[in-house]
Amino acid sequence: MQQSLKISASYLLLGESIRINKDLELFQPTVKDLAILGSERFGSLAAVWFLKRKELLKEENDETWNMSDFDVYKKFMTYDPLLHKAFCDSVLFFLHKKVEFLKMQNSIFIGELQSGIELTEELFLEIQGVIRLITLQKEEDLKTKNAPRSKRAQEIHDKIMAGQKKLDEFKKEKGVDDLANKVVGLVAHGYGYDEVFNMTLFQFNALIEKVVQVENYTITSMLSPYMDKKHKGKNKHWLE
Repeated sequence: MQQSLKISASYLLLGESIRINKDLELFQPTVKDLAILGSERFGSLAAVWFLKRKELLKEENDETWNMSDFDVYKKFMTYDPLLHKAFCDSVLFFLHKKVEFLKMQNSIFIGELQSGIELTEELFLEIQGVIRLITLQKEEDLKTKNAPRSKRAQEIHDKIMAGQKKLDEFKKEKGVDDLANKVVGLVAHGYGYDEVFNMTLFQFNALIEKVVQVENYTITSMLSPYMDKKHKGKNKHWLE
């Protein structure tokens, strides 16, 4: 089942909440939210919506063999203490709602039980899709991820992933704060701290990307007269 909501980037740039249906809206997190929560805590609030069956189950059993992926997901959100709390916290953070669990029916309701909305697979995928958009969750295209690779291609892929992991661990060990660097970078380009911290993550990342494009275009334009034809490529304008 595919995500049915179609949300344009221009709408997300408004910074407003996203209406899931007449009873639910999803609130866009801000840079201030990320700064207060920290990247690990914030990441866990988003990641709980992207857990796969194989990540939840160590091995299949008589009960799970006949359960759908979504039923397995609901079961773990209901009974696993850590996932239960993470899911409840995530719903409160993104949807500003409490969660009710009906264990016997393996059902989850967002909101108070009497007026709450049952979390169907369709609704789950819609919420998941919006969270992916507003938090810029990086997920490999499934066709690419599952495509067969040659042994050499697989080795290169594994080295790239291992290198990225080491870089992330090094930054964490050295206390490198990427968010702080980006915030200061925008302030250096004329934005105020309050203005930056009140941006949604989508606005913030879109602006960072555009600043980089402008800088690259400016530098390339300045150096263009001194570049030989062999190395001179099309300098795409940052408004294109």
